[in-house]
Amino acid sequence: MKCSRCGAGTVDQIKTWPTVRISRNSKEALILTTGLYECRSCKTRFRAVVERRKMDLKDAMDKIRNMEAQLTLATRERTQLEERVKALDGVDLEIASGEIFALLGPSSRSSG
Repeated sequence: MKCSRCGAGTVDQIKTWPTVRISRNSKEALILTTGLYECRSCKTRFRAVVERRKMDLKDAMDKIRNMEAQLTLATRERTQLEERVKALDGVDLEIASGEIFALLGPSSRSSG
């Protein structure tokens, strides 16, 4: 990648993001990955397309369905974890340090 202003070949990638373009008459989507770059020489920031790929809309819909299924599963898991936290919220977990050492045994005390 070269700087669009000075032509130097030393540029740093700052971030990237995907953009989807769908033609009204096409059954394909064009997925562009765009990057923001900064030239080390002249400090100019510029955008450039990093990757272009086509995706059939059927494949895109399958991917969306898969992501929805993953989101549903993650939501269920979060709900279960929240329920477990609520159940543990009533349990008193505070134990005096002396009691902890007594439970662990004499080898757990450090000399010092």
